Amino acid sequence: LRDSLLQKKTISQPWYLTPQMEIFAFVGWFSLINYSTWIPHLSFSFMGVNTMTIVDKAYAFAFAAHAAMDQRRKYTGELYIEHPCRVVEIIKNHASIPYAYDYGVLAAAYLHDVVEDVPNIDIGTIDVFFGVTIGSIVWSLTDTEKGSRAVRKRAAADRLAKAPESAQTIKYADIEDNALSIIANDPKFAKVYMREVRYLLSVMTGGCPILRQRCLNIVSDYYK
Repeated sequence: LRDSLLQKKTISQPWYLTPQMEIFAFVGWFSLINYSTWIPHLSFSFMGVNTMTIVDKAYAFAFAAHAAMDQRRKYTGELYIEHPCRVVEIIKNHASIPYAYDYGVLAAAYLHDVVEDVPNIDIGTIDVFFGVTIGSIVWSLTDTEKGSRAVRKRAAADRLAKAPESAQTIKYADIEDNALSIIANDPKFAKVYMREVRYLLSVMTGGCPILRQRCLNIVSDYYK
């Protein structure tokens, strides 16, 4: 998306910016135009950075970071931001207090895949823009493990089992959205993914009990 805009000379190449600064410059450019007509889930308008909550800033940052790579969801081709938006909505609509109203949790939910998926964004960037508390939640949710898939997923489960309850709560919402999509669209991979989820839920027991139970229900329904 960003490259196509550059080619059309809609925006100018900010050649003097670091990659991290360029992402936020991209957010700033979006704040100058009315794009609510082609982002149906947009629920706020930019009146300048100072009027945005930390959750709004996290949404804008995540939107720009994923869109700058033209990252899409695997099965639907929709903009990637739709996934973190659904994760946030699951938390807001179904999680218990305090998670459903915790701005730090909601901001981290928007940002949970940015460090893992966007090469020019590291955890230090998240710390600078959003603070170390949100950064630590995002880092807890970031896959950095190496090796075969089996080795990586077992190590990730061990990491998540020790993660803060806020991070585990986000992970439950992430599992719910991913699991439903994978089961519906990729039955072969679902066998692998759901086995991994079942193990993860056996060791990750903190966070919001309501969201954890929703994931357990998905697993139970899958194996009926």
